[in-house]
Amino acid sequence: MKILVIHGPNLNMLGKKDPQKYGSITLMEVNNLLKKKARQLNCQLEIIQSNHDGVLIDFLQKESSRSADGLLINPGAMIRFNYSFRQAMSDFGKPFVEVHMSDINKTGVNKKMNIFDDLVTRVIQIVGLKENSYLVGLEKLVSHLSSRPSPAKGGTRGGILLIGMKACGKSTVGKLLAKKLNINFIELDKEIEKAHFIDNNERLTFREIFRKHGAEFFRSLENKVLSSIADKSNNKRFVLACGGGTPLNIDNQKLLMQLGTIVFLNTDEKVLLPRILKHGIPAFFPFPDDPARSLTKLLKKRRPVYESVADKIISFNSETPEALVDKILTLIN
Repeated sequence: MKILVIHGPNLNMLGKKDPQKYGSITLMEVNNLLKKKARQLNCQLEIIQSNHDGVLIDFLQKESSRSADGLLINPGAMIRFNYSFRQAMSDFGKPFVEVHMSDINKTGVNKKMNIFDDLVTRVIQIVGLKENSYLVGLEKLVSHLSSRPSPAKGGTRGGILLIGMKACGKSTVGKLLAKKLNINFIELDKEIEKAHFIDNNERLTFREIFRKHGAEFFRSLENKVLSSIADKSNNKRFVLACGGGTPLNIDNQKLLMQLGTIVFLNTDEKVLLPRILKHGIPAFFPFPDDPARSLTKLLKKRRPVYESVADKIISFNSETPEALVDKILTLIN
């Protein structure tokens, strides 16, 4: 297991500034403690510190970094307004743990601002433990990564799980695939509608549930339904068409990885937009007056997550559903 470690600007000054807040430990000593902990956890570290955000962005973008399993980062003051670095973190798309030696939520300026707060790949934030923030953070990250089945193990349980943006063809392809394999087809959004009716005696479509009760309610119900599917699967073979936002939740990711082989249907953006707009502008589009801009923004955020979760990726534009089924069968076999 390979872990990247990033120390942000000014952390080279550890041991020389504000010992009440940071202690007297130096950055070299922090790194030595991390290396010792890494040996205990049986993982490899690649460590960098820089006072220049461009250097850190280049580090995240290089090929060897993109092959890492996860990231431990103390971003320092970059956490407040450095959106170019936030974009690099989003594009990186791997699970990360954010650590700070002081409690940034109680001290310093702009305490309510954190550019990582909406990144779904953040596992946890550890603050206020001085150098132990790093050690606890590394343990949490390794534990999280170890709980994820490796791609080589994908499919040891019977599911073929289709993920991707709304209207990418998950349901259409999923039904054809299940029919060809003579196995059960499950559409997660339909299961959410059934569960909501049973729990609340309110018959709504999944879109209406989202609009009426909000995103937080919907995502909680989605996780509950997915957990129920996992509990009832019993190694049976099935095809599951997920919602577009399903893999964005860390808990959902763990369930999906346990259920079987995850296939990301990566549809060309120009093909995707008219398909989506056939059903009207979705409630989750950030710019209702500019659907194209909304889709571009969502894909920049979601694609790295889909790619990091998936065992197999199928990129396409004009292929028929039947052709996609054949591609999936070739890949998973």
